[in-house]
Amino acid sequence: MSLAALASLIVRSGQNGLRTPVLVVPPSLSLKRRFLVALCDQLIIAYQGKRADRCDAGCSQLQVIQIDWVRGRGGLWSVITDPLARKWVDSIAAQVSTSSGVPCQFQLSSSISRPSPQRQALVWGLSDTDLALSPWTHPIYLSGSSNSNEFGFRGKAGRTLQQRDVAAA
Repeated sequence: MSLAALASLIVRSGQNGLRTPVLVVPPSLSLKRRFLVALCDQLIIAYQGKRADRCDAGCSQLQVIQIDWVRGRGGLWSVITDPLARKWVDSIAAQVSTSSGVPCQFQLSSSISRPSPQRQALVWGLSDTDLALSPWTHPIYLSGSSNSNEFGFRGKAGRTLQQRDVAAA
């Protein structure tokens, strides 16, 4: 699945303002800065395309991208790694904001934010596979192997999403 298809799935999952899409990442995958920046760029394109499809000329543009990263470990591990993680997310937020012109709020969080249909914001989250998600989230499970450049995106019932599933969502 391409980044554009993943971005479209994320936007559709959260477009009604009732559920927040969350990429659930297994421990075997490490998301790189370039991937997240490229995904945010595609999310902006997909969001603005969806808004154009259902709005007249009076619709406002995307005002902010909000990414909530829920990390599983706490305690001493968190004390050691959180400062490094904060620097990493701040640098990604700055890069997304600079490249797209849309402000990005990327934050470490203890929970995924609830969506707000009134805000012109794209809210989505990142989570580990071992964390329990809130009822207002829509999990999108990522899976992959170290010898593959392709990611498999798993939907409900653990089945791998195909291109036709993305188009139908």
